[in-house]
Amino acid sequence: MLETALMLGFCLLAAFICLLVVAWQAAVGRILSLDGLTLSLICLTLSAFFAFPVFLSYLKGELRAVLEHCLKRSSRAPASDRAADNEASIAGRAKPPAE
Repeated sequence: MLETALMLGFCLLAAFICLLVVAWQAAVGRILSLDGLTLSLICLTLSAFFAFPVFLSYLKGELRAVLEHCLKRSSRAPASDRAADNEASIAGRAKPPAE
């Protein structure tokens, strides 16, 4: 599960960086030159290649399983930590003023 999560995370990061390069080219105004157009097309192609495995894992339901596994794992805490958190929340509650 960890390998799949790392691969999908890397693919998403790479696709996002490629899209950022295209957005930067458009913001600067270089997208209309031949060099800017070539760089933008290359980055869009790379972004599509990196986003395709994420899209396939979404279609197969693998992405949902990875996200549920990661969320379940992060919400699970040892019993001693939960007891300490419970005591801290009880101690932190506002007490009624003494009369």
